[in-house]
Amino acid sequence: ALNALAKISKVSRESLDSYRPKLSLRTRWQTDIAGGSYSFVKVGASGEDFDLLASEDCWPILFAGEHTHRTRYSTADGAYESGERAAAAIIRRTQLPPFACV
Repeated sequence: ALNALAKISKVSRESLDSYRPKLSLRTRWQTDIAGGSYSFVKVGASGEDFDLLASEDCWPILFAGEHTHRTRYSTADGAYESGERAAAAIIRRTQLPPFACV
């Protein structure tokens, strides 16, 4: 993956080595945890709760997913947009040059 990222972002492979993930975790929501799930707004909750989950206050820990989108929670497009938001934060904070997949 780093080789592909280096190619499309036009930076050297060696410069990306410091961004190599130290750990990753994959779940299979439909079988491992809850049989599939999505978020909902609890009575008494507000948009500020979503903002807190989406904040960069605990950098380098970021959360992405429909549960972090203030207006598009419980939707696939909310999950997608939150992933773009988190990726933009990583690029901004690590000074990686932005790139577009073709």
